[in-house]
Amino acid sequence: MSGVACTEVPAADLAQHRRLFLRNRRVNLNDPKHDDEEAAFLISIDLYVPYGTCTPASDSLDEVVDYEVMWHAIEDCRRAHIKGVADFCGAVAQRLISNAAIRAVRVRAGKREEDSAGTQVSYETVYAIRH
Repeated sequence: MSGVACTEVPAADLAQHRRLFLRNRRVNLNDPKHDDEEAAFLISIDLYVPYGTCTPASDSLDEVVDYEVMWHAIEDCRRAHIKGVADFCGAVAQRLISNAAIRAVRVRAGKREEDSAGTQVSYETVYAIRH
């Protein structure tokens, strides 16, 4: 996708942006290593939208980026039967950054260990930024 780089985004570059976020949404995928088992993980998303493009003049939903865009991206990718957490995260990031109003996206996924308190194993962090 032209104009999009998958790289870590310096915080200073996003200082003039509104951050929308979704935390720990549970997703089930078929695990490519165990086709008969489901792999469950938690996905978190941060979207960065420039203040100039997300400050509504008339308090209308069509003037802003709706939070539901994150839910829809996850569900669309889930229905596409993408195998593997890293590929899933990349697909979600690409779907979100294709929205012209969104300047940067961070997608993280992890799996909570059932038998260990307060531990989260991180799978993938994907950063995408529109130049």
